[in-house]
Amino acid sequence: MDFLSFYQTKPNIYGVETSSIVNVPASAIATKNIGALDKFNHFMGSGTFKNIGSLAGLGLDVFNAWNGYQMGRKALKEQKAGRESLQAQWAVENKRYEDREAERKQANADIAASASVWERK
Repeated sequence: MDFLSFYQTKPNIYGVETSSIVNVPASAIATKNIGALDKFNHFMGSGTFKNIGSLAGLGLDVFNAWNGYQMGRKALKEQKAGRESLQAQWAVENKRYEDREAERKQANADIAASASVWERK
């Protein structure tokens, strides 16, 4: 389909020939003095172009929703990995604390035992 056949005229219910793109009289579009830019401007202001824009906006909304869903899943995976790392670190720190506490108690017991020997003499 070439550019000019896209603007074929047809009669509407009132018997006036109109463009197939916009509801203006065909004589306003099909004159020899009108250029391609003017035809493009008529198309830009038409309902067809607005519908195409709405469809593109809907597609963009769907894309953004899917992208948000994927990014949310990725963030959740990273949060789970971070939580597991923190739990492992917590276990290491608890083990260190328990070891130090056991060493401290043993040192206190050794000191108490040596002091009791000193007091006996």
